[in-house]
Amino acid sequence: MKSAQMDLGEMQVSLDDTAARWRLALSEGNDTASVRRDFDSWLNASPQHRAAYDAMHRSYEIAGAAAGEADILRMRETALRYQPPPKRHSYLWPVSLAATILLAISLGWLARQPAPLPARNVTTASTDSNIQNAKHGEYSTQTGERSTLRLIDGSVVTLDTASTVSLDLTGHDREVRLLRGQASFDVAKDKTRPFVVYAADRRITAVGTAFDVRLSNEAVHVVLVEGKVAVDQLAVNPKESVRSSPLVRTDLQAGEELTAAVGGAAKVREANVERSTSWREGRLVFEGDRLADAIAEMNRYSAAPIVIADTSIGDLKISGVFGTGKPQAFALALTEYFQIDAEVQGDATVLRWRH
Repeated sequence: MKSAQMDLGEMQVSLDDTAARWRLALSEGNDTASVRRDFDSWLNASPQHRAAYDAMHRSYEIAGAAAGEADILRMRETALRYQPPPKRHSYLWPVSLAATILLAISLGWLARQPAPLPARNVTTASTDSNIQNAKHGEYSTQTGERSTLRLIDGSVVTLDTASTVSLDLTGHDREVRLLRGQASFDVAKDKTRPFVVYAADRRITAVGTAFDVRLSNEAVHVVLVEGKVAVDQLAVNPKESVRSSPLVRTDLQAGEELTAAVGGAAKVREANVERSTSWREGRLVFEGDRLADAIAEMNRYSAAPIVIADTSIGDLKISGVFGTGKPQAFALALTEYFQIDAEVQGDATVLRWRH
Protein backbone atom coordinates (compact mmCIF):
# COMPACT_ATOMS: atom_id res chain seq x y z
CA MET A 1 0.00 0.00 0.00
CA LYS A 2 1.92 3.04 -1.25
CA SER A 3 -0.39 5.61 0.24
CA ALA A 4 -4.10 6.03 0.98
CA GLN A 5 -4.56 8.21 -2.07
CA MET A 6 -2.63 5.99 -4.48
CA ASP A 7 -4.14 2.77 -3.17
CA LEU A 8 -7.69 3.97 -3.56
CA GLY A 9 -7.04 5.28 -7.04
CA GLU A 10 -10.10 6.84 -8.64
CA MET A 11 -12.61 4.93 -6.51
CA GLN A 12 -14.88 7.11 -4.46
CA VAL A 13 -14.86 5.49 -1.07
CA SER A 14 -15.86 6.50 2.40
CA LEU A 15 -13.59 7.28 5.32
CA ASP A 16 -14.51 3.87 6.73
CA ASP A 17 -13.20 2.22 3.57
CA THR A 18 -9.91 4.10 3.85
CA ALA A 19 -9.54 3.09 7.49
CA ALA A 20 -10.31 -0.51 6.57
CA ARG A 21 -7.61 -0.53 3.90
CA TRP A 22 -5.02 0.80 6.34
CA ARG A 23 -6.08 -1.89 8.84
CA LEU A 24 -5.67 -4.53 6.15
CA ALA A 25 -2.29 -3.21 5.03
CA LEU A 26 -0.90 -3.18 8.56
CA SER A 27 -2.17 -6.68 9.32
CA GLU A 28 -0.81 -8.51 6.27
CA GLY A 29 2.88 -8.15 6.94
CA ASN A 30 3.20 -4.93 4.93
CA ASP A 31 4.08 -2.81 7.94
CA THR A 32 7.24 -1.40 6.40
CA ALA A 33 8.81 1.89 7.45
CA SER A 34 7.38 3.56 4.33
CA VAL A 35 3.86 2.24 4.91
CA ARG A 36 4.01 3.14 8.59
CA ARG A 37 5.17 6.66 7.71
CA ASP A 38 2.30 7.13 5.25
CA PHE A 39 -0.14 5.65 7.75
CA ASP A 40 0.99 7.95 10.56
CA SER A 41 0.67 10.93 8.24
CA TRP A 42 -2.89 9.96 7.33
CA LEU A 43 -3.84 9.09 10.92
CA ASN A 44 -2.63 12.41 12.33
CA ALA A 45 -4.12 14.52 9.55
CA SER A 46 -7.54 14.66 11.22
CA PRO A 47 -9.27 13.55 14.45
CA GLN A 48 -11.89 11.93 12.20
CA HIS A 49 -9.18 9.72 10.68
CA ARG A 50 -8.08 8.49 14.09
CA ALA A 51 -11.67 7.90 15.23
CA ALA A 52 -12.46 5.96 12.03
CA TYR A 53 -9.36 3.79 12.38
CA ASP A 54 -9.97 3.05 16.07
CA ALA A 55 -13.56 2.06 15.31
CA MET A 56 -12.47 -0.10 12.39
CA HIS A 57 -9.83 -1.81 14.54
CA ARG A 58 -12.49 -2.70 17.14
CA SER A 59 -14.88 -3.90 14.44
CA TYR A 60 -12.13 -6.02 12.87
CA GLU A 61 -11.54 -7.81 16.16
CA ILE A 62 -15.26 -8.40 16.77
CA ALA A 63 -15.80 -9.61 13.21
CA GLY A 64 -12.89 -11.98 13.55
CA ALA A 65 -14.31 -13.40 16.74
CA ALA A 66 -17.68 -13.99 15.08
CA ALA A 67 -16.37 -15.40 11.80
CA GLY A 68 -16.66 -18.99 12.94
CA GLU A 69 -20.17 -18.73 14.36
CA ALA A 70 -22.49 -21.41 12.98
CA ASP A 71 -25.10 -18.94 11.72
CA ILE A 72 -22.50 -16.91 9.82
CA LEU A 73 -21.02 -20.01 8.19
CA ARG A 74 -24.41 -21.46 7.31
CA MET A 75 -25.68 -18.24 5.70
CA ARG A 76 -22.47 -17.77 3.75
CA GLU A 77 -22.53 -21.38 2.50
CA THR A 78 -26.14 -20.96 1.34
CA ALA A 79 -25.29 -17.79 -0.56
CA LEU A 80 -22.21 -19.28 -2.20
CA ARG A 81 -24.12 -22.41 -3.30
CA TYR A 82 -26.55 -20.25 -5.25
CA GLN A 83 -25.73 -20.72 -8.95
CA PRO A 84 -26.51 -17.67 -11.10
CA PRO A 85 -27.35 -17.91 -14.80
CA PRO A 86 -24.17 -18.20 -16.91
CA LYS A 87 -22.82 -14.91 -18.22
CA ARG A 88 -20.22 -14.18 -20.84
CA HIS A 89 -18.61 -11.24 -19.05
CA SER A 90 -17.26 -10.60 -15.62
CA TYR A 91 -16.86 -7.23 -13.97
CA LEU A 92 -14.70 -7.44 -10.91
CA TRP A 93 -14.60 -4.66 -8.35
CA PRO A 94 -11.84 -5.27 -5.76
CA VAL A 95 -13.32 -6.01 -2.36
CA SER A 96 -11.97 -4.08 0.61
CA LEU A 97 -12.02 -5.12 4.23
CA ALA A 98 -14.82 -2.61 4.76
CA ALA A 99 -17.11 -4.87 2.77
CA THR A 100 -16.43 -7.80 5.08
CA ILE A 101 -16.99 -5.66 8.15
CA LEU A 102 -20.17 -4.15 6.72
CA LEU A 103 -21.41 -7.68 6.07
CA ALA A 104 -20.80 -8.52 9.71
CA ILE A 105 -22.73 -5.40 10.70
CA SER A 106 -25.61 -6.48 8.51
CA LEU A 107 -25.81 -9.81 10.30
CA GLY A 108 -26.00 -8.13 13.66
CA TRP A 109 -22.60 -9.11 15.02
CA LEU A 110 -21.04 -5.68 15.43
CA ALA A 111 -21.89 -3.24 18.17
CA ARG A 112 -20.74 -0.22 16.15
CA GLN A 113 -23.68 1.56 14.54
CA PRO A 114 -23.50 3.41 11.19
CA ALA A 115 -23.08 7.18 11.45
CA PRO A 116 -26.29 9.17 10.97
CA LEU A 117 -26.96 11.26 7.90
CA PRO A 118 -25.61 14.79 8.02
CA ALA A 119 -28.58 16.94 8.94
CA ARG A 120 -29.05 19.90 6.65
CA ASN A 121 -32.25 21.73 5.79
CA VAL A 122 -33.18 23.64 2.67
CA THR A 123 -36.25 25.83 3.04
CA THR A 124 -37.75 28.94 1.58
CA ALA A 125 -36.69 30.82 4.69
CA SER A 126 -33.51 29.29 6.03
CA THR A 127 -30.66 26.89 5.34
CA ASP A 128 -30.14 25.95 8.99
CA SER A 129 -29.99 22.23 9.82
CA ASN A 130 -32.11 22.64 12.91
CA ILE A 131 -34.99 25.06 12.52
CA GLN A 132 -36.34 26.60 15.73
CA ASN A 133 -39.87 27.90 16.38
CA ALA A 134 -41.12 27.03 12.89
CA LYS A 135 -44.81 27.79 12.36
CA HIS A 136 -45.44 28.61 8.70
CA GLY A 137 -43.91 27.92 5.30
CA GLU A 138 -42.50 25.11 3.19
CA TYR A 139 -39.47 23.07 4.26
CA SER A 140 -37.55 20.56 2.17
CA THR A 141 -34.58 18.22 2.21
CA GLN A 142 -32.51 17.16 -0.77
CA THR A 143 -31.37 13.61 -1.53
CA GLY A 144 -29.27 12.28 1.35
CA GLU A 145 -30.25 15.06 3.75
CA ARG A 146 -32.26 14.98 6.96
CA SER A 147 -33.66 17.93 8.86
CA THR A 148 -35.25 18.60 12.25
CA LEU A 149 -37.96 21.24 12.58
CA ARG A 150 -38.81 22.34 16.10
CA LEU A 151 -42.24 23.90 15.88
CA ILE A 152 -43.43 26.87 17.86
CA ASP A 153 -45.89 24.68 19.81
CA GLY A 154 -43.13 22.33 21.03
CA SER A 155 -43.75 19.59 18.47
CA VAL A 156 -40.84 18.18 16.46
CA VAL A 157 -40.94 17.20 12.77
CA THR A 158 -38.04 15.23 11.30
CA LEU A 159 -37.75 15.15 7.51
CA ASP A 160 -36.20 12.21 5.73
CA THR A 161 -34.31 12.35 2.45
CA ALA A 162 -35.94 14.20 -0.49
CA SER A 163 -38.99 15.26 1.51
CA THR A 164 -41.15 18.38 1.69
CA VAL A 165 -43.68 19.59 4.25
CA SER A 166 -45.79 22.72 4.46
CA LEU A 167 -46.55 24.12 7.92
CA ASP A 168 -49.41 26.29 9.13
CA LEU A 169 -49.63 26.73 12.89
CA THR A 170 -51.22 30.17 12.70
CA GLY A 171 -54.87 29.08 12.88
CA HIS A 172 -57.01 27.05 15.27
CA ASP A 173 -55.64 23.71 14.04
CA ARG A 174 -51.96 22.87 13.80
CA GLU A 175 -51.71 21.80 10.15
CA VAL A 176 -48.88 20.07 8.30
CA ARG A 177 -49.01 18.86 4.71
CA LEU A 178 -46.59 16.15 3.64
CA LEU A 179 -46.09 16.93 -0.04
CA ARG A 180 -43.45 14.29 -0.79
CA GLY A 181 -41.19 11.81 0.96
CA GLN A 182 -41.29 10.88 4.63
CA ALA A 183 -41.48 12.60 7.99
CA SER A 184 -41.83 11.68 11.65
CA PHE A 185 -43.90 13.69 14.09
CA ASP A 186 -43.44 14.01 17.86
CA VAL A 187 -46.53 15.98 18.79
CA ALA A 188 -46.77 18.26 21.82
CA LYS A 189 -50.03 17.79 23.71
CA ASP A 190 -52.67 20.49 23.30
CA LYS A 191 -56.26 19.26 23.60
CA THR A 192 -57.61 22.60 22.38
CA ARG A 193 -55.63 22.49 19.11
CA PRO A 194 -55.55 19.20 17.18
CA PHE A 195 -52.37 18.37 15.25
CA VAL A 196 -53.37 17.46 11.68
CA VAL A 197 -51.16 15.97 8.97
CA TYR A 198 -52.42 15.80 5.38
CA ALA A 199 -50.82 13.25 3.03
CA ALA A 200 -52.44 12.63 -0.36
CA ASP A 201 -56.10 11.86 0.41
CA ARG A 202 -55.54 11.04 4.09
CA ARG A 203 -55.87 13.24 7.15
CA ILE A 204 -54.09 12.10 10.32
CA THR A 205 -55.30 13.76 13.50
CA ALA A 206 -53.46 13.58 16.83
CA VAL A 207 -53.34 15.42 20.14
CA GLY A 208 -50.09 14.24 21.72
CA THR A 209 -48.38 11.27 20.13
CA ALA A 210 -45.54 10.09 17.87
CA PHE A 211 -45.97 8.70 14.38
CA ASP A 212 -44.30 8.36 10.99
CA VAL A 213 -45.87 9.18 7.61
CA ARG A 214 -44.52 8.27 4.18
CA LEU A 215 -45.73 8.93 0.63
CA SER A 216 -44.48 6.33 -1.86
CA ASN A 217 -45.79 4.69 -5.02
CA GLU A 218 -49.09 6.58 -4.84
CA ALA A 219 -49.73 5.23 -1.35
CA VAL A 220 -49.74 6.57 2.21
CA HIS A 221 -48.04 4.70 5.05
CA VAL A 222 -48.65 5.65 8.68
CA VAL A 223 -46.79 3.97 11.54
CA LEU A 224 -47.94 4.83 15.05
CA VAL A 225 -45.11 4.74 17.57
CA GLU A 226 -47.09 5.82 20.64
CA GLY A 227 -50.48 7.28 21.54
CA LYS A 228 -53.51 7.23 19.24
CA VAL A 229 -54.35 8.82 15.91
CA ALA A 230 -57.41 8.95 13.66
CA VAL A 231 -56.79 8.53 9.93
CA ASP A 232 -59.56 9.86 7.67
CA GLN A 233 -59.97 9.15 3.98
CA LEU A 234 -61.08 12.34 2.25
CA ALA A 235 -63.07 12.80 -0.94
CA VAL A 236 -60.42 15.13 -2.38
CA ASN A 237 -56.66 15.31 -2.46
CA PRO A 238 -56.01 18.17 -0.04
CA LYS A 239 -53.00 19.79 -1.73
CA GLU A 240 -54.57 23.11 -0.90
CA SER A 241 -56.58 24.25 2.11
CA VAL A 242 -59.66 22.17 1.36
CA ARG A 243 -61.73 20.84 4.22
CA SER A 244 -64.09 17.94 3.67
CA SER A 245 -65.96 15.34 5.67
CA PRO A 246 -64.22 11.98 5.92
CA LEU A 247 -65.45 9.07 3.85
CA VAL A 248 -63.96 6.51 6.23
CA ARG A 249 -62.20 6.87 9.59
CA THR A 250 -59.61 4.41 10.90
CA ASP A 251 -58.32 4.59 14.47
CA LEU A 252 -54.77 3.41 15.03
CA GLN A 253 -53.26 2.11 18.25
CA ALA A 254 -49.57 2.23 19.16
CA GLY A 255 -47.60 -0.37 17.24
CA GLU A 256 -49.95 -0.44 14.25
CA GLU A 257 -49.29 0.48 10.64
CA LEU A 258 -51.79 1.75 8.07
CA THR A 259 -51.20 1.46 4.33
CA ALA A 260 -53.60 2.90 1.77
CA ALA A 261 -53.36 3.56 -1.94
CA VAL A 262 -54.74 6.91 -2.99
CA GLY A 263 -58.50 6.45 -3.34
CA GLY A 264 -58.30 2.91 -1.93
CA ALA A 265 -59.26 1.20 1.30
CA ALA A 266 -56.90 1.27 4.26
CA LYS A 267 -55.16 -1.87 5.50
CA VAL A 268 -54.00 -2.05 9.12
CA ARG A 269 -51.45 -4.49 10.48
CA GLU A 270 -48.94 -4.84 13.28
CA ALA A 271 -45.93 -2.62 12.62
CA ASN A 272 -42.23 -3.23 13.01
CA VAL A 273 -41.69 0.14 14.64
CA GLU A 274 -37.92 -0.17 14.95
CA ARG A 275 -37.58 -0.95 11.26
CA SER A 276 -40.01 1.75 10.15
CA THR A 277 -38.31 4.50 12.15
CA SER A 278 -34.65 3.41 11.83
CA TRP A 279 -34.07 6.04 9.13
CA ARG A 280 -34.06 8.68 11.87
CA GLU A 281 -30.76 7.19 13.07
CA GLY A 282 -29.30 6.81 9.60
CA ARG A 283 -30.02 3.08 9.37
CA LEU A 284 -32.07 0.84 7.10
CA VAL A 285 -33.31 -2.53 8.36
CA PHE A 286 -34.04 -5.38 5.93
CA GLU A 287 -35.63 -8.68 6.94
CA GLY A 288 -35.76 -11.15 4.09
CA ASP A 289 -36.43 -8.37 1.56
CA ARG A 290 -35.91 -8.78 -2.16
CA LEU A 291 -32.58 -7.26 -3.06
CA ALA A 292 -34.28 -5.12 -5.72
CA ASP A 293 -36.49 -3.55 -3.05
CA ALA A 294 -33.56 -3.06 -0.66
CA ILE A 295 -31.55 -1.36 -3.40
CA ALA A 296 -34.47 0.91 -4.26
CA GLU A 297 -34.60 1.96 -0.62
CA MET A 298 -30.83 2.54 -0.46
CA ASN A 299 -31.01 4.62 -3.63
CA ARG A 300 -33.40 7.08 -1.98
CA TYR A 301 -30.47 8.34 0.09
CA SER A 302 -27.86 8.84 -2.61
CA ALA A 303 -27.36 10.56 -5.94
CA ALA A 304 -25.00 7.70 -6.87
CA PRO A 305 -27.43 4.83 -7.46
CA ILE A 306 -26.94 1.09 -7.45
CA VAL A 307 -28.19 -0.45 -10.72
CA ILE A 308 -29.02 -4.12 -11.32
CA ALA A 309 -27.86 -5.19 -14.78
CA ASP A 310 -29.09 -8.80 -14.46
CA THR A 311 -32.70 -8.68 -13.32
CA SER A 312 -32.57 -12.07 -11.58
CA ILE A 313 -30.18 -10.56 -9.02
CA GLY A 314 -33.11 -8.58 -7.71
CA ASP A 315 -34.80 -11.77 -6.50
CA LEU A 316 -32.07 -12.50 -3.96
CA LYS A 317 -33.13 -12.08 -0.33
CA ILE A 318 -31.28 -9.89 2.12
CA SER A 319 -31.48 -9.30 5.86
CA GLY A 320 -29.47 -6.88 7.91
CA VAL A 321 -28.87 -3.35 9.14
CA PHE A 322 -27.07 -0.92 6.85
CA GLY A 323 -26.09 2.73 7.00
CA THR A 324 -27.94 5.12 4.68
CA GLY A 325 -26.13 7.19 2.11
CA LYS A 326 -23.33 4.65 1.46
CA PRO A 327 -24.32 2.83 -1.74
CA GLN A 328 -20.81 1.75 -2.73
CA ALA A 329 -20.12 0.24 0.70
CA PHE A 330 -23.46 -1.58 0.48
CA ALA A 331 -22.58 -2.86 -3.00
CA LEU A 332 -19.17 -4.04 -1.77
CA ALA A 333 -20.85 -6.04 0.98
CA LEU A 334 -23.10 -7.68 -1.62
CA THR A 335 -20.09 -8.79 -3.66
CA GLU A 336 -18.65 -10.42 -0.54
CA TYR A 337 -21.87 -12.21 0.38
CA PHE A 338 -23.33 -13.15 -3.02
CA GLN A 339 -21.85 -14.41 -6.29
CA ILE A 340 -22.12 -11.01 -7.91
CA ASP A 341 -19.65 -8.34 -9.00
CA ALA A 342 -19.95 -4.57 -8.97
CA GLU A 343 -18.55 -2.06 -11.43
CA VAL A 344 -18.46 1.71 -11.03
CA GLN A 345 -19.84 3.37 -14.16
CA GLY A 346 -19.93 7.14 -13.81
CA ASP A 347 -21.97 7.92 -10.72
CA ALA A 348 -23.65 4.51 -10.68
CA THR A 349 -22.59 1.14 -9.30
CA VAL A 350 -23.71 -1.72 -11.59
CA LEU A 351 -24.32 -5.23 -10.27
CA ARG A 352 -23.87 -8.34 -12.46
CA TRP A 353 -23.60 -12.05 -11.83
CA ARG A 354 -20.05 -13.22 -11.26
CA HIS A 355 -18.81 -15.30 -14.20
